[in-house]
Amino acid sequence: PLTCGLVGISVSWEEGRGYFLPFGVQSDTEVNLPKGETLDLLRPILENAEIKKCGLNLKYDLGVLRTHGVEMKGIAFDSMLASYVIN
Repeated sequence: PLTCGLVGISVSWEEGRGYFLPFGVQSDTEVNLPKGETLDLLRPILENAEIKKCGLNLKYDLGVLRTHGVEMKGIAFDSMLASYVIN
């Protein structure tokens, strides 16, 4: 997480729908968003502890985002961690 590039962020706020916001995709068919501006727009959500976040392998994502200047707060559930505990 300390040296990897950030190529985008996937988000979802309703069941059955998800979105990928790309800013480092190497493709002629994909439109890349400006990384700095996109992170600035997402920062108030990602850094708000009141807005709960769920995901897979969030410890890794936390490190990647921190490296890129975002202090994610409000982690409520990590399915990778839950799978480890169950198994």
